Amino acid sequence: MANLMRTAKPPSVWTKNDLAAYHIECHSQDPPTFFGLESLPEPKVDPELLTTLDYKHATTTQIDSLLRGIDDVMKPSSDYSKVLNFTLKLFKFLYKDFPLSVSSRDPLGLCICGERRWTEVGVGIVSHSKHDRDMVLVSRLDNVKRFRQSQSPDAQAQLVAQALAAFSNNNEQRVEAGRIPLDTQIILGIMIVGTTPIFYRIPVTRDLIEHIAQGTYPPPPNATYVTCCQPPVPRPDCLYSEGMKPLDSRYQILSCYEASKPIIGI
Repeated sequence: MANLMRTAKPPSVWTKNDLAAYHIECHSQDPPTFFGLESLPEPKVDPELLTTLDYKHATTTQIDSLLRGIDDVMKPSSDYSKVLNFTLKLFKFLYKDFPLSVSSRDPLGLCICGERRWTEVGVGIVSHSKHDRDMVLVSRLDNVKRFRQSQSPDAQAQLVAQALAAFSNNNEQRVEAGRIPLDTQIILGIMIVGTTPIFYRIPVTRDLIEHIAQGTYPPPPNATYVTCCQPPVPRPDCLYSEGMKPLDSRYQILSCYEASKPIIGI
């Protein structure tokens, strides 16, 4: 793939050919292999979220809001803003007890073929340590109707490109603060279609970022292997159409969110 064309195109319009042009491959795995566990953990959430199907039966404001959000996203008229609002609520609910901040539509820059290009993260998570503020999770959002109409394999490439930009920005901030830049980092990527997440483990290195900045091909054996998995819901054919609405699917999805926490260091 060394002879593929490389251009300074924004991460938001990357395609699978752009991944190939920088020796990046994506491979699917089953959840235990992806998360490095024998079995998925029990979700550490308010039990009411696991047992309440309809918001009308919720007993707390927070669960009521999340269940209403699920219903809003699953409506045929749902749009990007509904997916964004629900994802923000869910992430703040899942990660509220950790030193993290959840934000949306953060602009991230990435040098591609010698030119600075920008992208926006749907919902991102930044880890707060003593000295550093590193983005550890990026997401790409879509509603079910639009995703089904396009069925675009390029969505995967655009999520990976977001992770590349996040790593690059993390190191830029470290250098500006007089800190040592990272040589490598695993970024958790989540493709969210409606209320359904697909999880990505995206390894990024300084060497890869330099190749992208220069528009050069990382020679063998320097391939970047991205892995992904989808939640083991009871009805895989209804993965996107049912999302987190059924309780059995909701449990499996929240189990995957729980299993993903070590990837972002919590």
